[in-house]
Amino acid sequence: MNISMPIIVSLTLPNGTELINVPAIESDLIEMGFSSNQASALCLDAEKQQALNKVRAIRKPLLLEADYMINNALDTNVDTSSFRQYRQALKNITEGLNNPDDVVWPVKPQI
Repeated sequence: MNISMPIIVSLTLPNGTELINVPAIESDLIEMGFSSNQASALCLDAEKQQALNKVRAIRKPLLLEADYMINNALDTNVDTSSFRQYRQALKNITEGLNNPDDVVWPVKPQI
């Protein structure tokens, strides 16, 4: 199993220094000047972003497939509304998602 360290993409230290791609290690963040609560919140957010990125990675080929289905429907004069709704639901899948484990994937329409 490949478990990667969550990364904080952009971080501004309490002294104003800006860093990019910082490993989300609570003890390191505390040493950088963040409080324990701030460090914990930063780590939790990095973990959430990592999980959302996994959802986005799963979604990417589904969006490509949805594009193909829409084009195929257009080519065969089939109503594209269900395919477009499916694609939009895929695009919106991460909006308001607090727990990436709770993602509910839309049902792919049949041609």
